[in-house]
Amino acid sequence: MLYRSFSYLDVVFSSGGSFNITEATLVGKAQKAIYRLNKYLYNFPSVSVKHRLDLFDKLILPILNYSSEVWGFHKANNIERIHTQYCKRILQVKRCTQNDCVYDVLGRFNVAFNRYVRTVKHWLKITSSEDLKYGKIIYEVLKPDAVLYPHKVSWDTLLQHVLSSLGFYKVWLA
Repeated sequence: MLYRSFSYLDVVFSSGGSFNITEATLVGKAQKAIYRLNKYLYNFPSVSVKHRLDLFDKLILPILNYSSEVWGFHKANNIERIHTQYCKRILQVKRCTQNDCVYDVLGRFNVAFNRYVRTVKHWLKITSSEDLKYGKIIYEVLKPDAVLYPHKVSWDTLLQHVLSSLGFYKVWLA
């Protein structure tokens, strides 16, 4: 099967709806940035865990979450792996250490949580924008499909599912 795709601002859109190429691109860029960050941190071994996590959040996470408002519902296991590997390296634990334990010790959430928050904020921005904005027009065209075809996978239906699972279905309706 031949999939057609195009890139717009480093986000690859494919006719099959996959964002695997986008994920791979972002992971590659994040790995390069982590390498450079670790190279600098090597000279400063006394930098605290808190500051190392803060550097990750400010320098690496924006790369991993680039345009996630659009593709944020994609599973993105490789992006999660980058985050967990960084956290495990900070704690100096084995790679086989349970991810949930690492997140608990560091007080972190997985990257998908961050993407969902960004996507919901983007949705709120779209819904409160002027009626003549392209994003709002497209959203208004697609919204009835989420109601008429709830089993069809789209950005709207995935957003609706996330809001429903968090108990905010009435917000979706409003």
